[in-house]
Amino acid sequence: MDFTIISPTEEKRRSGDKKYRAGVFSHGNHQGKRKLVHTPTYALFTRSGHVPHLMPDLLSQIPNFDIVLASLRDTLSSPGTATLKKYDGNTHKFFGLPDNITTILSAFDSELIYPDGLNGEEDVSISSTSGRTKLTVSNFINFVEAYAPDVVISLADIQSAAVSEKRQRKAVDRTLAYLDHICASSLAKPGIDAEGSTGTQPYTGIFGSIVGGRSTNLRRQCTKEVISRSLTHTLDGFALCGFNMGESQEERASLISMICNELPENKIRLLQGCMGPLEILEQVELGVDLFDGLYPFLTAEEGYATTFSFGSWRLGSDTAASKELKISLWDGNMESFFGPLLPGCPCVACTKYTCAYIHHLLHAHEMLAFVLLAHHNVVHFSTFFDEIRKSIQSDRLRENIEIFKKEYYMI
Repeated sequence: MDFTIISPTEEKRRSGDKKYRAGVFSHGNHQGKRKLVHTPTYALFTRSGHVPHLMPDLLSQIPNFDIVLASLRDTLSSPGTATLKKYDGNTHKFFGLPDNITTILSAFDSELIYPDGLNGEEDVSISSTSGRTKLTVSNFINFVEAYAPDVVISLADIQSAAVSEKRQRKAVDRTLAYLDHICASSLAKPGIDAEGSTGTQPYTGIFGSIVGGRSTNLRRQCTKEVISRSLTHTLDGFALCGFNMGESQEERASLISMICNELPENKIRLLQGCMGPLEILEQVELGVDLFDGLYPFLTAEEGYATTFSFGSWRLGSDTAASKELKISLWDGNMESFFGPLLPGCPCVACTKYTCAYIHHLLHAHEMLAFVLLAHHNVVHFSTFFDEIRKSIQSDRLRENIEIFKKEYYMI
């Protein structure tokens, strides 16, 4: 797997003035085909292996739909390893995903709240459809081999910011031990290169997890230890875990800045956890490349349509939003608004339906309401990241972030 930075230039990055970066993440998949993913971007959230509310025909209409993030929550007990192994490394087919989509597998599900203190020396506690399950590292490796994702995030002992530093230190030690076990396993075997022959890259790429709560010293220690393992084993990226779990916004920014300063430039950086648009912009500015794509679905399931603008993509005049990040379709005012959610948006909700109709669907408890809102929010989210990449390449990211803050947060 390769990661190449396109912008800003190396000189500007070395000056320390520009931590953000636009790049290309490339890798060969299990069918021997090369995939290219432009960053910064997001990994689309999934439940039970599928994207919530969206059938394949709607997924095909999402611009720059490149990555899905799958968790073990809904796939550990069913379909299980026996079923997945029958697909011989092509679980895209089982889950109905296009072959050109990159799959990332994680034991952590950002939709759930994980109680502290449930993980052990040899296992982590997973909430699945059959209840809470103790997942050993060996069982995790067996599941990854059956699932055959393009990338797996190494197991981590994730604790909230509320636990003691002593417990966070134990979490760091366990996370590193999990990673050592995974790096020594068959997951780090030679895989298939772009031509379909045996290559030197892992069959499934491995992202090393970085934990440590709100402790700067523990986060730095974990970061350095994971980097040291990337020198002796093939790690294709890094996952910044345990954020948005009780730390302050200032603590989060300071910790992520420190971690990104330590990490090598030629590896991709994934931040797990649900992030809103301002949080995403702030983390992009610090050097994060890949984000959890849960936000569009949570807002849709609450009856909201996202409507914010960023960069060169501006709101039209005939819109229900007035400098708002999102609008509620439950609102009674929507009953008589016959315009689209967002003028100029190419999603199916905006091109074929009105706010009044979606408002009606919500109050009638029709699932189509959530289908339309989810499709709109994901298309809007993709456009947002497209504008982030354009802003980096035109050297206007900071300028556009300041405009965004003034328009939506009065900062």
